Amino acid sequence: MKNRIFRTLLFYGIGFGIAGIAYAIIGNAYIHAPGVHHLILFLTLVIGIIRTLVSVGIFF
Repeated sequence: MKNRIFRTLLFYGIGFGIAGIAYAIIGNAYIHAPGVHHLILFLTLVIGIIRTLVSVGIFF
């Protein structure tokens, strides 16, 4: 269980880290649309939710 928690925290840490680097390098060029960093954060959260649902499905 500790291994899974570590892998999950690592996954989210990498996703948020990449989003932070993307924001630092690219910024938000067009204020009326989401930036690249928003899309990276969204994909990180969606993939995390999908992985959680798959894990719950395997558990039950």
